[in-house]
Amino acid sequence: MAGLLTDGETVALDTGTTAVAVAEAMAGRRLTVTPLSPHAVFALAGNPGVRLVVPGGQVRAEELSFHGDTPARTLKELCFDTFVLGCCGVDPVQGATAYGLDDVQSTRRW
Repeated sequence: MAGLLTDGETVALDTGTTAVAVAEAMAGRRLTVTPLSPHAVFALAGNPGVRLVVPGGQVRAEELSFHGDTPARTLKELCFDTFVLGCCGVDPVQGATAYGLDDVQSTRRW
């Protein structure tokens, strides 16, 4: 997935193991990234080409993900070229499913 990104892009990065793998693959890239997971923040921290914009908010202990109103507002205020969406499942009628209602607030606009 990271290979599909163009240097200089702004990227919103969802939560989960797929998002962390994409974050790790961003090493050596020149990107602005807003991750919704402290795991992804840690994977990107120290990468000199990546500018991190952390959304803040509450952190869900089980998954270590930002959730709730604060990250949803942050994502609403910013513009992104790409959103890397991780999902719990895909339903042919309803589309992507999320871990919980708080996650839906952050990813709804995508």
